[in-house]
Amino acid sequence: MTGNMVCITCRKSIGKNGYKIQCAGECGGWAHLACTSIKKEEIIQKKKLKWICPECEERDTASSGETSEEEEIPMKKMSSKIKKRIYTEQCTHNGRNVQAVNRKSIKKDLEEIKKENKNLKREHEKLKIEVQSLKNEMATLKIRL
Repeated sequence: MTGNMVCITCRKSIGKNGYKIQCAGECGGWAHLACTSIKKEEIIQKKKLKWICPECEERDTASSGETSEEEEIPMKKMSSKIKKRIYTEQCTHNGRNVQAVNRKSIKKDLEEIKKENKNLKREHEKLKIEVQSLKNEMATLKIRL
């Protein structure tokens, strides 16, 4: 990190010793804490925080409405994909780094995976029954021929 960093929110230079936070979104840019809705007390007390800049948040919102192949990824691949999405940001104050991870976000992701897994299992059972039914129907039709 150098003193030449520019805040992605106000576009002004970010000093070495000021409060700043890194975007957990795609851009990975830095912002003055004062340019965000985050208070320095939150960082000091919680030490675990995930902040996404408005630009990345807008991109995420826009792309979440689109249907993609990612929605059809098997569970094993999906969980590795979630692992890659777990961000560890560096919040810096006076040269000291504070690791930040948003546990609520991770917990929410896990709950969604559990729901999807349960739905997939239910759908799998229905399809097994349907396949068996079709096999029986085919056998009946072969006998009639």
